[in-house]
This record gives sequence, C-alpha cells and structure tokens, in this order.
Amino acid sequence: MTRVEVDIPSDDLPLNNYHLCEIAQEVPRDATRRRWTLRADYRCPGGSHHHAPVNLSESPLYLDLSWHQTTDDPALPVGVFRLDLNGLLRDGYIRHDPEGSNGTNVRLRVFRDDDGNFYVKTNQGTGLLLANGNIAPATPLAADITNAPANRVETTTYRILRDTELARKVKLLHGYRCQICGYRIKLPSGLQYAEAHHIQPLGEPHNGPDVLSNIICVCPNHHAELDYCTVALTISSLTQVADHPNDRKYVDYHNQIFSQK
Repeated sequence: MTRVEVDIPSDDLPLNNYHLCEIAQEVPRDATRRRWTLRADYRCPGGSHHHAPVNLSESPLYLDLSWHQTTDDPALPVGVFRLDLNGLLRDGYIRHDPEGSNGTNVRLRVFRDDDGNFYVKTNQGTGLLLANGNIAPATPLAADITNAPANRVETTTYRILRDTELARKVKLLHGYRCQICGYRIKLPSGLQYAEAHHIQPLGEPHNGPDVLSNIICVCPNHHAELDYCTVALTISSLTQVADHPNDRKYVDYHNQIFSQK
C-alpha cells in the first residue's frame, strides 16, 4: 500500500495508509484499546485534537475515535483504527515522550483539521490521514421531521440501508463521492453523506457476497435507481481507486437483472 503524507490536507484524499493505520474489522480480546473523543470546543492551531502518552509495547493499538460536533450533541463514532505505533514513530508521525528521549513512551496526537478530516501527526509535522472525518454513524433525520402531528398514509417499501464496516470503508475510500456521478452531499452539521450499494444484492434469491469488490459508494438517487434496477452499469462508468476495484462479474449480474425488467 502507499503512504499519503499531507502538508496541505484535502478532503478528497483516499484512506490508503493501511500499513500504518487501518479500519479495524474487529478488536482482538487481548489487544490494547483506547477510546478518545475529540471536541469542537477544544482547539489548538490547526484544529481540534486529543493527545496522550502511549507505550510502544501497546502496538498495534486500537483507537476507538468519536467526535463531538458541539458540546450539546451526542458523540458521533468516527471508527475503530488499528495503529502501528512503531511504524508511526519510524515515519515521524509520532515522537518519543519526552521529546528527544529514546525510551518506549511516545505521544500520540490525533487532529481534526479545518478540512474536516482526522490525522495522526505531531504539532509541527506532516499528517497521516486517519479518516475522512465527516462520518455519519447512521442515516441522519431530515430537516422537516419534527414532533408536530401530520397526516399519515401507510405505505410499505423494502429498501435496506446497510452501514457495515465494509460499507464505511468504501465511503472513506471514495471521499463520500458517488462512484457514478461524483456527487457528494454535505450536511449543515459539516458531516458528509453517501450510501453503499451491493451490486449483486445480498440474500435470496441473489446471494451476493458482502465483499469490497461488490460494494459501490453512491448518492441516494443512484442508490434508488440501482435498487429498483432502472439503470445499467459498466465498469468504465464507475470511478475506481487503487484500493477498491469493483469486479466485473457483479456488474454483469446486475445488468442481467436489468435486461429482464
């Protein structure tokens, strides 16, 4: 994998630093796990941050990261990340604590920069992209939903919006941009929103696999069109990134269903 070093952070950077940090699919029972919450009201030059001493013996360290948009809002989970502390120290993203010493204690700093992304970095150093920061843990409520009574008509629609770790990973890799049209929804809270679609649907009768190559990041409009199979797909029409190639066989399966409509 390729390391991304950031001098001027960009919200279009892919999450492809897997040799130093990666989204954890699970946390081993005997692993060291730390839970940090960054707050919008706790800032220093460059953005909100949290830091603490850790020991190299804790590597790989599993960091469970959350974010408070405001002090009155509940904490939003950013994700659980597996950090290679020795690699981070070697490449200059963390430093010995105290600085200049040669012991096993290091200081880990996580910043949420003004671009909205999360980085592991020193106060003055370059940043290692940890996560495209605008991660919504669940589908946000629309602005027109209130407690006021409203006339209701009962309807039934079967559309499943999944938010698995793989789905989040795909969204991160594409910066929450639709792989078909490139559109990205930015919410008033500063969060970004996209949906994940399984090209070959899960479950009966399709039995598609829950794997990265069968998942695409899409906007809600294209997600609905794909769910109801109103559009065909081609590999060339899908934006691809190095760490997320889509498999043509799943696209062919979708198009087979489309041709039968």
